[in-house]
Amino acid sequence: MRPLFCLFLLFGLFVSSEGTEVYFLKEGECISLTCSKCTQENYDGLYLYHRFLDHRYHKEKEVLFFNSRFPKPSVRSDFTHKVDWNGSFSNLSITIRNLSANNEGVYRCVYHSQGKKDTSCQTYILHVKEGTEVYFLMEGEDISLTCSQCAQENYDGLYLYHRFLDHRYDEEKEVLFFNSRFSEASVRSDFTDIDVGNGSFSNLSITIRNLSANNEGVYSCVYRSYGKKDTCQTYILHVKEQKNDTIKTPEPERCHVSQNLMTAVILVCLFFSVVIAFILLFPRVKQRVKKENHTEENGPMNPQSSTEYVYEDMRKNPVYSRVGPVQRPQA
Repeated sequence: MRPLFCLFLLFGLFVSSEGTEVYFLKEGECISLTCSKCTQENYDGLYLYHRFLDHRYHKEKEVLFFNSRFPKPSVRSDFTHKVDWNGSFSNLSITIRNLSANNEGVYRCVYHSQGKKDTSCQTYILHVKEGTEVYFLMEGEDISLTCSQCAQENYDGLYLYHRFLDHRYDEEKEVLFFNSRFSEASVRSDFTDIDVGNGSFSNLSITIRNLSANNEGVYSCVYRSYGKKDTCQTYILHVKEQKNDTIKTPEPERCHVSQNLMTAVILVCLFFSVVIAFILLFPRVKQRVKKENHTEENGPMNPQSSTEYVYEDMRKNPVYSRVGPVQRPQA
């Protein structure tokens, strides 16, 4: 019984993992999730739930609810301006626009029927990272920016906006506009150094040539349709001044030594040599002179006063025999 239970559990995990789709996205992009019935049950309602990856909330949060008796779903207030839908109760496409870090997490499509267990048909995991690309450039260089659609929407126009980093202008300035009904984009007169490369409305390459300090700032690719606005890409350009000054290494100055200077140096060296020699020899000379003066004051030595001519008369001292007194013979 236990092996059969383990096999059933393993099969359930395999089916759940197979139905999970993982997406790696950037901030500002869009994602379309499809909720569709996975069984032939008569469900009463469809729920889209969201849960954070780091388990900040133990319970899932409801994003959308679709009652089978009504023609359209209801979106919760936290997602009113971010979620669009298209389709029917049994096959509904849900688009989350302008993604941010708060939209990261696990999304589940759950079909509900009264008196029966809920059925989780689809699971999506969204990883949302910062979508801003930062470039550090020098004046005179070129940069290519790519604007591409981030959702399967029928957009009417593509706009490239520019804003200075120091907020010199409160509003963004339009750089380029591309109408979906035309084949070419139109560049505003203030940006004559912009070239539109090969591409289409949904994927356009834009090159800014000969950059200057006025080109520094934030560039946003915005796709618009009636009542909708999606910022798909964001770029930050830092442009520094090009310095053409070359650093020259100063040559060392040549020293011109005159003949008089050399003579003065030699004389100074000789003077110090004499002083050093005098300091070293003076104590010895002084000691020798002092010794000679002492000899002259005492005069020559008297031989009679010397101890070399003193001797002792050993005959005056009694001599003791080690043998003892001599015994005389008795008469």
